Amino acid sequence: MSFCIEYGSFSGPMEVLIELIRNREMNIYDIQIHILVDDFMAYIDGMDGLDMESVADFLAMASYLLAIKSRMLLPKRVAPNEAEEEEEDPRKELAERIVEYQKVKAQAEVLGRMAEAESGAIYRKQADFSRFDSKNLLKDESSDKLMVAYREVMRRFRVHERAQNALEKIPAAEYSFRQARHKIAEAFRKWQEPRFFDMVEDAQSRIEVVTIFLTMLELIKNQKIVCTQAGRDIILMRKETEHAS
Repeated sequence: MSFCIEYGSFSGPMEVLIELIRNREMNIYDIQIHILVDDFMAYIDGMDGLDMESVADFLAMASYLLAIKSRMLLPKRVAPNEAEEEEEDPRKELAERIVEYQKVKAQAEVLGRMAEAESGAIYRKQADFSRFDSKNLLKDESSDKLMVAYREVMRRFRVHERAQNALEKIPAAEYSFRQARHKIAEAFRKWQEPRFFDMVEDAQSRIEVVTIFLTMLELIKNQKIVCTQAGRDIILMRKETEHAS
């Protein structure tokens, strides 16, 4: 089945997710999660020019999908007796979130049409960005540089993952943001200026890579660290290091 999607047509990760499901003609209550994950990751690979906030939103969704996929790979717990409840399908929450999102979106569209009918036209007021100090915002090129590094790591990891899967199928364990923060802190203790590739070199799953990357974005956004590009890699520095130089 040929599959293509036009970039830049959607406003957020949930819109993209719904369109991917629609294009694959999937039932939202029986989503083929391995296909959906691959399609969503491919979409991320093709994104360019997004601001850091949007990148983080898409990667958060990717992390959520990968967590569902890893749970689907775990062996199902066998109930000792029939009276005990069956284990809940990991995809159930995703289906509920999609349904809820579509309901809210439909209601918003109805309210929008009603408002237009009342006033004849709606003019959206220009957003006030004066409260944002330009020094506190990451430049677009910083986001692009980070995505270059992210794509390279994921490309390498997919090759490694295929080699591992050829030997044995091991379910990926979930990876928390606390673990990611600890990993980054350990990297700074080990190296004065750690590199992104070094931090994810021993990653056991794609969800681990995504979670570390998301945590790194959050630290940059909160001005705890800064980054600079080194080829396809990213060098991280503590914020005070930048001021001291």
